[in-house]
Amino acid sequence: MTDITELAQSLKAAAENAIGAHERLAAYPYDEIIDISQHEGEQIDIDITDLNEFNKEANPENILALVEALEKAQQVDEELCKLLPPGVEYMDPPDGGDVTPLEGVRRMVADYRQRIAELESRTVTVKLPQRLQPGADSWDDWYMHSDNEGEYLKFDDVLAMLTAAGIKVEAE
Repeated sequence: MTDITELAQSLKAAAENAIGAHERLAAYPYDEIIDISQHEGEQIDIDITDLNEFNKEANPENILALVEALEKAQQVDEELCKLLPPGVEYMDPPDGGDVTPLEGVRRMVADYRQRIAELESRTVTVKLPQRLQPGADSWDDWYMHSDNEGEYLKFDDVLAMLTAAGIKVEAE
């Protein structure tokens, strides 16, 4: 495959040369036939040569190769953007960008609110302590160990804490 940078540079150079030639030749009437053999070495001959060079460079294969390279570069850019940590997209671009700091903050807050809503709406499954019946054999039968650190919690207290925090509890 042709080096895309080299291809783009040659196409750009041919296009830059053809701009002036195109403008000068556009000044001629379209219905007038010009005999190029009578203008050999003159500006019109040079202009036609420049346009022919551009047409040679701007062939379908080169254009398709450039479009393919552009699409591939955009895909790589999108994949790299997915790897960025949260909040980086709100930073000012090196060229200053066209987003005011206030607008950047508004966008960030809107995105974070959406993320909070997603997190709040999701379902999380946890194992709660077993409920023990009153009148059991000893004084601590109402309690269950909640973790390896020896903390004791009542089942009803755990439910009350979860409810107070706005967490819905579904029984098994």
